[in-house]
Amino acid sequence: MHTEVHDSRISYFHHKGLGFQRSENITWLLSHFHGEYFQLLMDDDLIAPEKIEMMVACYQECPTATLVTSYRQVIDGEGNKLPDLEETARLTDEPTLFRGAAVRQKLLQETLNFLGEPSTVLLRRDCQAQMLDIWTTYHANADLVTWLALCEQGDVVYLPQPLSFFRHHEGQDQNDLHTKFEGYCEWCHIFLHAIEQETDDEQKRAYWQRYFTHMEGLISILLPTLRTRLFAERESFAAREQMLALEGAIAQVQRHFEQVVFPAKETVFHPYSIHQEA
Repeated sequence: MHTEVHDSRISYFHHKGLGFQRSENITWLLSHFHGEYFQLLMDDDLIAPEKIEMMVACYQECPTATLVTSYRQVIDGEGNKLPDLEETARLTDEPTLFRGAAVRQKLLQETLNFLGEPSTVLLRRDCQAQMLDIWTTYHANADLVTWLALCEQGDVVYLPQPLSFFRHHEGQDQNDLHTKFEGYCEWCHIFLHAIEQETDDEQKRAYWQRYFTHMEGLISILLPTLRTRLFAERESFAAREQMLALEGAIAQVQRHFEQVVFPAKETVFHPYSIHQEA
């Protein structure tokens, strides 16, 4: 459905049946947008009026930046401010340019998306094709995988102002058990990919350890809960068979690596001023 709006620069499309976190909605948008910059805005989040202007200026001022983000204020279903979550805590009190490689390593070390949800980040057109490929492949962690990829290619600008407002409520997709299960599976894939790319043995061991942690979460926490729910809700025989097959496959991988134990090593996260002179 195409809805007319009173601004020639804006076209509004409503895709009935697609949830705000569904990858089909994002991939459609990525295939049709035009412009040098683009902003994804989830329908339960808000952005500040000055957000786009401030972030475009950051790209123009910092040619090495491939990602611009900011502090995001957590709000409830009614728009009231909430205390920070672990992942939303302010990173710095001043506009700061972070080395992309250090940010990527910290994301992997902490398994925490401190850069923000899609509504938080402003992106450039030149990442369109890569992002489309990622959102076609990933679902629960597609935004994080995008940030990881962009951190490999350049630096990150962080603004301390609350330029987006992340709505935290019970109805979010992140609270759905199947979404959590998918998220654990994707994290395992993310770490296997990071291990393939890593050349430092100590860092590779740290990634293996985090891989094992997520495997353990799948096997000991989520799989039994999902299985119990499937049986309780009397899902189809095919769904049960699929779950049992998946459980067996993951357990087999876990047994293969269960004797391996690696120590972790902390990441050093070094910022430098956004106004630093060459």
